[in-house]
Amino acid sequence: MRDFHVPVSIDDPKKAFIWDLDVFILFMSGFGIGIVSRHFFISMSISLFIAWRWGKLKSGKHQWFFLHVLYWYLPINEKNKRIPETNKREFLN
Repeated sequence: MRDFHVPVSIDDPKKAFIWDLDVFILFMSGFGIGIVSRHFFISMSISLFIAWRWGKLKSGKHQWFFLHVLYWYLPINEKNKRIPETNKREFLN
């Protein structure tokens, strides 16, 4: 009889086939770029290497490590309309 991994809780990381979801997205983005650019084998080898390195980088870290990296390194200037900026001392007009 074959053994299967059944997720026991909701907190188990999301999987696509055998990979974590973020590694799978990296791999499939290279797959799509390779089809569009007609350099399939070059882009597949590059995306496979990037996905492998990303999997090695995030091993032993939090499952949403990718979102933390995006938060720290991407410029996000979205302002919240409900919460005023911290340097404003008077909240009421």
